[in-house]
Amino acid sequence: MDLSSLTPQKDTVVTKLIDPRDGSPLKHDKKEMWIERYLPHTAEYKQAQYKRTQKYLKAAQKAKNTDVDIDLYEAEQDRVEVMAETTVAWQIYYGGEWVEFTPETAKDIYTKAFWIVEQLQEEENSADVFTKV
Repeated sequence: MDLSSLTPQKDTVVTKLIDPRDGSPLKHDKKEMWIERYLPHTAEYKQAQYKRTQKYLKAAQKAKNTDVDIDLYEAEQDRVEVMAETTVAWQIYYGGEWVEFTPETAKDIYTKAFWIVEQLQEEENSADVFTKV
């Protein structure tokens, strides 16, 4: 076996959004809504993740204590920020318009439409990174 066949063959995954109420594809004007994100093995994803880890390490060093409480609300906000910062592109209809992607807009929408984060996480967890695009 050639080990190169066990190295990631793609760096992003596309999540087609589904209606959390009934599981139907989300569309507007017959266009499907989707979000493309970097996968965890990429440098872009790791950079977003490490930025949060660094914040907690600095807090622990400042407290000079290994018993540092992590605010769960803040941790959830970190998760949303990582999702936003690792988004590459999207096709989203929100607030009566097709929204142009920016990390700031993604953070706002992922916070308000919280169910999107769960769908993105599920797709990330099940992504087949070893299959060529």
